[in-house]
Amino acid sequence: MDRRPITDRAVGPANGRLWVRIALVGGLLAGVGSVLSLVLVRPDQIGIATDVYARAGRALLDGEAVYAVHPVDHPGFRFRYPPVIAVLATVYGAIGPTGAFLVQSGVNVLALLTLAWLVDDRLPPLPATDRALAGLTILVAGPVASALVMGQLSPLIALSAVGGCLVALSGRPRRAGLGLGLAAFVKVYPAGAWAWLAAKRSWRALAVAVLVVAGGWLASLAIGVDLTQAYVTTVLLDESSTAAFADGPSLWPGAVTLMRPLAALGVRGTGLWIGALAIVAPPVLACYRHLDDPVGVETALLATVVGLLAVVPLESFYFTLAVPVLVLVAVRIEDHPAIRPLAVGTLLVWLAVPPGPLAALATSLPGALGGLTQWVAESVLRRIQAPLVGSLLVLGACVWANHDLAGENSETETA
Repeated sequence: MDRRPITDRAVGPANGRLWVRIALVGGLLAGVGSVLSLVLVRPDQIGIATDVYARAGRALLDGEAVYAVHPVDHPGFRFRYPPVIAVLATVYGAIGPTGAFLVQSGVNVLALLTLAWLVDDRLPPLPATDRALAGLTILVAGPVASALVMGQLSPLIALSAVGGCLVALSGRPRRAGLGLGLAAFVKVYPAGAWAWLAAKRSWRALAVAVLVVAGGWLASLAIGVDLTQAYVTTVLLDESSTAAFADGPSLWPGAVTLMRPLAALGVRGTGLWIGALAIVAPPVLACYRHLDDPVGVETALLATVVGLLAVVPLESFYFTLAVPVLVLVAVRIEDHPAIRPLAVGTLLVWLAVPPGPLAALATSLPGALGGLTQWVAESVLRRIQAPLVGSLLVLGACVWANHDLAGENSETETA
């Protein structure tokens, strides 16, 4: 495996590693900030996801409507996973919310440790402190810390999807397909990463992924046709809907997506999907031109993941999927001038401040401070959020590094 960073391909900054360190330390600080904000400002969010999983599992055990029930203290939060996962959630239903949170936390930490190990295996030679910083960032960066505190499944989805891609780079297509198939079955949107598999012609991995998804749907139908139908109508159709932007960008939910600025410009309905894809597709496809070098294939993977997160209307903690690849690519291109926009973009990705909670906080702040906070929430963050701007910068950095690499190889082949 070629572990060399980019060298002699472009005149990079002398302080490239400093940019990497700033970006990664920023992730750690954002993780601390995320935990403090949830604990001090929004304590109701602690373990909220596992509360939902436990309630759904209990509902299935008791013969209730799994997709209609909600935790007593959280009426707006319902189970949003396929019936197969509902069956697994019966364990949480049996042990209760507290036990569910503890178990899920342990599973999430194991998933993140595995991801850190997979990334470490591809990192170029680094001092021990920088290697430790990279691992810590994967474990507790801003979006990751939020997911851990809430008990979300996103670390597991990250392991399945991004871990699957990293495994594919190690020449294990069946395991890669298994991971990517599981991620796509559980949450659908990770299927966007299949484009990267197709670009690098990992047909065996793609075939396994398709079989896994098909098997998951067959298993769901075996569990219950009515339950599967309820999942499709109440979850899948809702998540693919742009109803949240029917009247323009909204404060709630706090999704980070290109649909926000597009909705602010008057785009509606299917046009939001088309517009977001039209913006993201060109830079992502530009990174697919050269996939036989570590830098080329890794920048293409990062562009795919970040591009996907910029299109699909998801909360900021889903950027957990991008963290491992951000770390990997930052270290890989530290000697290339693209490290600057990549580092700045990464710092912006950490600055996740959803407009709804900020607007709610503004009502408790005094005078001019409250007014300014309200203005930021309603006039700025309602239309565009820092992680989205950061994603676009990261996309640009990926194209830049990938373009220089492809140009150099083309010249080498011609000479």
